[in-house]
Amino acid sequence: MIAYCLLFWIDLTMIFMLPFGVDSRDQLVGLPLRSAGVAAGALTLWCAATELRQVRSACDRCGRLHGLSPERRTEPSPWWAYAGAYVAVAGLAARLSPALVEGLNLDGPGGAGFTIFVGLMVLAGTLLPLALAHRWGRVWPDWSPWAGQFVPRWLVLGPGVFMGVGLSAYFGVGGMTAMAVGATPAGLGAVLEIGGYTLWGAGLLVASTSYYRLTRPECQGIHTGLISDGAG
Repeated sequence: MIAYCLLFWIDLTMIFMLPFGVDSRDQLVGLPLRSAGVAAGALTLWCAATELRQVRSACDRCGRLHGLSPERRTEPSPWWAYAGAYVAVAGLAARLSPALVEGLNLDGPGGAGFTIFVGLMVLAGTLLPLALAHRWGRVWPDWSPWAGQFVPRWLVLGPGVFMGVGLSAYFGVGGMTAMAVGATPAGLGAVLEIGGYTLWGAGLLVASTSYYRLTRPECQGIHTGLISDGAG
């Protein structure tokens, strides 16, 4: 359901572009129906995850088998998290390469607002995936005012998951299918654009998976006496 309602992500993105001067009010028409589809898919996944916890005899509060290290923010990310992060950066580079060759035009439909949007897009394709993989994305670095403190989990994880799912669904499923059936000509520009977005989204999902695992908070059930450490 989430993949089928792939236009949901574009609808939201276009609505977010309203403050940048892009008139995208037409996107509101299909948003409620697609939102319902995404919600249905998410609830289905939640029910499946709940059932999996029962099968694994995992904790009802956090879904984990206790006895493992509960706090891992300071541990290095696995190699595949770095791979995903840099694949995402490469995907952005592939997406922007035709525009850079032809001369990047920042005078889009929203004027100065479009320039800001492009800047945010570049940050989402560079700073975001790197923050998902590197330690400074989990613990504020020494040069920041919050040195040593934990970065709010969903400040990084939320955009990573949202963009990862959106790009993978719209371009990875919709765009690749359109090229495969001939609805979109598979020229070099289309391959770089659709393929770049797909790599970007897939890389974000991989890096987000690592970030999710390393930033899971300790289950409070251990300290409240509801469960015992090491018990299922």
